[in-house]
Amino acid sequence: VYICGVVYWFLYRESGYDVYFQGGLDIMIQVLPYMFLVVLFISYEVFSQLNRTDTMELISNRRICLKDQKYDLFILSIIVIFSGVVVWVSLRKHALALGYREKELDLYFARVAILFVIMSEMIAVMAGWCISAIKNRIISICSLLAVFYVFDTSFHQIIVGIDINSESFFKFGTLFTIFDTQKEGAITDNYYLMSVENTHFFRALFWLFLFCTILLAIDKKIIISLGSGVIAAVFLYLFFQPSGASYA
Repeated sequence: VYICGVVYWFLYRESGYDVYFQGGLDIMIQVLPYMFLVVLFISYEVFSQLNRTDTMELISNRRICLKDQKYDLFILSIIVIFSGVVVWVSLRKHALALGYREKELDLYFARVAILFVIMSEMIAVMAGWCISAIKNRIISICSLLAVFYVFDTSFHQIIVGIDINSESFFKFGTLFTIFDTQKEGAITDNYYLMSVENTHFFRALFWLFLFCTILLAIDKKIIISLGSGVIAAVFLYLFFQPSGASYA
């Protein structure tokens, strides 16, 4: 609740200087990495609590039990959805304060909240759940920080820097940009306000199913894990098709 309150304050109060509603989107982009990082660590702590006792360490050679941890996933999902609602309310109130009352804008903010907040934070939940299977605490923390770094735009810049003129390197790099801290063109293009939601939709679903595949494999549900891996591969293929983000 405290985190969502801070997010609301940043998105609504701090964006009051702007004369156009996209200022709220720019600030939301700046807040997203911190929301992702917090959810990532919370997810790791929640899922690692179940198997942290000495008894479980002795009798179990794996630290993932999907059946026993489904309630933890449910609670974290509620928190993630709540944070998305907070972002939607903040953006909407900011737009209303500036005199924008179109229903289409409310629907656009809803899509932004679902795709760029809820789906991104669910990736953090799944990543934290996978890392909770690591027994060594130091390695787990390093893995959490590595995940955060990989999904940041700085990692994308390293990949693009290998061949700055290659479209393939650029497209591959965008596979990891779950949240984009750049203000210009991250969620909308500058001319038509058309969102890049189709690209982010396939990218987010790829990572969600990939982490599901890892979790199912750790829980020794091999057949279901293979099915999840095939679905992840399908969304990866769809992501690499020409889409709204490519022309920008």
